Amino acid sequence: MTKLLKYMFTLVLCVSLLLQVFPSVKGYAYVYEDGFTKVGNVTIPFAEYMPGSYFTKNGKPCTCHDVSSINCVESASLCNCLRYVTVNGTEVDLFAVQCIGFARYTFYKLFGFIDADHNGSLFYNAGSLSYGNVTASNVKALVQKLKPGAHIRYQLAYSQHSVILLNQNSEGFTIYQANAGGNGIESRPCVVSTRTYTWDEFAQTARRGIVFAHMPNNYPSSLDFNDTPYGDTMPNGTYRTTSNLNLRSEANTSAQSLAVIPEGIFITVTAVESSWAKTVYNGLEGWVSMTYLELLNVLTPSADSGISYIDGYIFGIQTGKTPLSLKDAFLNHQVTFSCGGGEYIGTGVCIDSVVEGYSLARGEVVIYGDVNGDGFVSATDCLILKEALNGTKTLQGAFFIAADINNTGSVNTTDYLKLKYYLTNGIKNIQIENPIIPAIDE
Repeated sequence: MTKLLKYMFTLVLCVSLLLQVFPSVKGYAYVYEDGFTKVGNVTIPFAEYMPGSYFTKNGKPCTCHDVSSINCVESASLCNCLRYVTVNGTEVDLFAVQCIGFARYTFYKLFGFIDADHNGSLFYNAGSLSYGNVTASNVKALVQKLKPGAHIRYQLAYSQHSVILLNQNSEGFTIYQANAGGNGIESRPCVVSTRTYTWDEFAQTARRGIVFAHMPNNYPSSLDFNDTPYGDTMPNGTYRTTSNLNLRSEANTSAQSLAVIPEGIFITVTAVESSWAKTVYNGLEGWVSMTYLELLNVLTPSADSGISYIDGYIFGIQTGKTPLSLKDAFLNHQVTFSCGGGEYIGTGVCIDSVVEGYSLARGEVVIYGDVNGDGFVSATDCLILKEALNGTKTLQGAFFIAADINNTGSVNTTDYLKLKYYLTNGIKNIQIENPIIPAIDE
């Protein structure tokens, strides 16, 4: 009996230790539990950049991080770092990528501008600490002058790191950042995370100096802190079920079960009431618990659209299509069209999934043969492809893929001859099975 009690005690101890080591899991995703802060009417962490996601073009780790030969800020075609973002239909140049790009993005979402030199009249530096003066008491004195959303930049051994102040208490504070791990998130290039420090821990981390702590001149008057910010305001949109769950006639567990929705099914949420979501499944309208739903961060084409979304690129759109004609081509709640283009959707046009003002995912259109991006395949495309082969024009990204007519991963004379063949025979929509995505975008 004594041995059994010892065994049970050891088992309980091991389980309790494991629960402290491993983060909570919901649908195989890290569940953020450190509290949310609302600045004005904007809640951070953002729904589209929760801990464990990536601040990149394709939602994957940075491809050129720490590659000295590539300038991530300038080399958009060689790296998936995110420098240009679209917020409420406005494209914003962050003039930075990785940690400082994310900090500036957050600053913009909260305050309406980035804290770059050309906006110098809109923000101020609340304080700096030089090497040798970064003590726990000095860090505390500086951070307590700040409010959530402040952009803090500190010195590392060979570089600097930017973070956003999320919240603080008497013991320390929590930051929101990209390009570093923390609070259950493994460090990977451009990964989003939060991290909680005591005053002394941060003094050790930033011991080489705090460069600045930027604050807006006009801080939003409304400020709240809570643990469930998306309760009644969880964005409508496309979700995937993470478990078998009941579709109920009303928003409570006592209501009649109309059907069981299997795990892995896409549903569209049209309304939210507390922790319940309204949706339609197999023609039945009802309510499901949002505990078992995950908001999609990819563009999801409808089954009959003929469109596919692969590694950040959108294939299968026919020539001569307008944005209006594609309004029902995706399951996502709302899509917007940006990044150039005219009346018609052509190669290089970006399609964003937007939920309640959040841009959750972006795909760049590829129409094979349309290398000038006008939404049609014509003799002009042949001329451009010929210029590319002669070395007088460079094709990158979606335009490079659109020119790879023979689907080999390179652009060559065969592509040019095939394009001429299609034009001669009046073929406007070139179909290619299993398109090859250049390795640089993987």
